[in-house]
Amino acid sequence: MILKKRIQFISANLLLALLITTLNAASAFAAPAPQDASCTQDYVVQASDWLSKVAQKQYGDVQAFSIIVEATNTAAASDESYTPITDPNRIEIGWKLCLPAADDALAMTETADDTDSVDLEPQVRAASAAWDEAFNGGDLTQLMNLYDEDAVSMPPGLPALEGKSAIEDDFAWFFGNFTAHHQTNIVDLQISDDLAVEYGQYTMMITPKDDSEPINEAGKHIVVRRKSGDTWQVIREIWNTDE
Repeated sequence: MILKKRIQFISANLLLALLITTLNAASAFAAPAPQDASCTQDYVVQASDWLSKVAQKQYGDVQAFSIIVEATNTAAASDESYTPITDPNRIEIGWKLCLPAADDALAMTETADDTDSVDLEPQVRAASAAWDEAFNGGDLTQLMNLYDEDAVSMPPGLPALEGKSAIEDDFAWFFGNFTAHHQTNIVDLQISDDLAVEYGQYTMMITPKDDSEPINEAGKHIVVRRKSGDTWQVIREIWNTDE
């Protein structure tokens, strides 16, 4: 989520407070207990796989990867051949995933969409994890599916990128020059109706494609998402590094 040599600092805590005020200081809600989901087939993780990619292939919905996580963790409780997924951003080659039937997975997704705001937090967390997975895989198409057409991205030390097209060009440049692994740690979520504010910390290793030394980075961000149909899309984002 950051390009090379961006160093200007912005107070994330202050911005979070302002955004929370705008959202009427909505309280974050606890995640619901996982729903039951039986495996109708297994999937073995391959090189270049990430969970939202598997979900898109199997169910046609990147957000459905949270269902795969729940089903796999449920299966792992009684079958050691499954590895529990503790971080949706990290799966390893050779892990066995539990895939519920498509109808079951879609029904679980629709149930989540039809419930009240107490069920929104896992959806927003899924959108955040999907961002990491698409970014880490260098998948520009999947990444841009997570942005609103009128999104604004505010990188440190540079002019704001206004609109999905400008943001896409920026990511295209980045993927053309670097590979990276980005890991988000959500510190706080504030959700009100169809808006969600994520305050997070991140770590990232950036590897230049010109064989230069990798760059290690840590920082924090504010991401505002708006629910659009079955997805939570980024409408505003801003971040800065810790050093």
